[in-house]
Amino acid sequence: MISLFNRGLNLIISIHSSFFCGMIILLKSISIKNMENKTEESFNKESSPEKIKKLFKIACVDYKDVTAFDYLKHLAERTNEPIYLYAYYLQTDLESLKQSGILELIENKSIELSGGPETDGARLKINQQFTIEKLLDFWKQHSEVLKPIRELDFYGCKLVEVDIQILARSLYMQNITGLDLGENNIGMEGVQALANSENLGNLTELDLEANGIGTEGARALANSENLGNLTKLVLSWNGIGMEGVQALANSENLGNLTELDLEANGIGTEGARVLANSENLRNLTKLVLGYYNYIKTEGAQALANSENLRNLTELDLEANGIGTEGARALANSENLGNLTKLVLSWNDIGMEGVQALANSENLGNLTELNLKGNMIETKILEQLRQEHPNIQFIF
Repeated sequence: MISLFNRGLNLIISIHSSFFCGMIILLKSISIKNMENKTEESFNKESSPEKIKKLFKIACVDYKDVTAFDYLKHLAERTNEPIYLYAYYLQTDLESLKQSGILELIENKSIELSGGPETDGARLKINQQFTIEKLLDFWKQHSEVLKPIRELDFYGCKLVEVDIQILARSLYMQNITGLDLGENNIGMEGVQALANSENLGNLTELDLEANGIGTEGARALANSENLGNLTKLVLSWNGIGMEGVQALANSENLGNLTELDLEANGIGTEGARVLANSENLRNLTKLVLGYYNYIKTEGAQALANSENLRNLTELDLEANGIGTEGARALANSENLGNLTKLVLSWNDIGMEGVQALANSENLGNLTELNLKGNMIETKILEQLRQEHPNIQFIF
């Protein structure tokens, strides 16, 4: 009897406990919802900076409220106080930002900060006076604040192979998805350091424009098992030649590439054929072969006949001497139907080639056609614009 009574009592206590817990959760939920509604009602596009600042202070007690960072963005747009913008880029609180010394570095133009949540992370541009050693030392001291950095831009910083070796060894590179090293002098040893680095496994974009990497540098990238996540690779003005292109085209490690820029590399007609025959580059949507590649008519024909390039939406063949026959080959291609942008400037294309391109049923998705420098009569150009209003002609 007593046992039965105890069980009944425990059941009643359990029911009451569950009821009160449920009520607490419900009331908390209602309270949060009311606060959200109040916040939404009290903020709009016309709100003054002072009002936004007040809401910002309420929302960012511990910076776990995501609306705090929305207010940062609005404050950055409404005021001339860049601290809000930089805090938004790095998704950090104002005090941490002030203590980090980032504001001073930005002020003296050692670094530039951009990006933010909309671009899947912040972008840090490094200027010449801020060396690799200084950057990594600064990163070590303020790693928590710099955690959202996803892209590094060292364009034109006069880096050499030793700098790249230091950078490639840094564990901070493990979170980097975009790396711009254009217009430096990293050479073969520098690119080898990048190719061998296990810290660069998350890279999706790599820009090595004008670094003198040559054929061997292209081979190093092609043979790298650490760069398999690359979707964009810029190797323009590097003198990689036909053999370098062949290494890239034969690489199974670069099968995820969607953008490949090989401008000014002297690949020749054979280089164009190699690219056209590559089954490893079937995912390409953008291919840049402009300037000093000398692919000529035969190279254009090889590209036009390639079933491996059917996913291309952008093709740049500027200044390659493809001539009227090369233009005809592109116009008649059943493999380039997805092209929306075609750059054929400075290619000695005559009026027949221009007419073939403009009237091509195979190129029906074109929205931009660049024919600058092809000596086309002004009268004909105006006629083409009227006949094809959906195409932006650039002359």
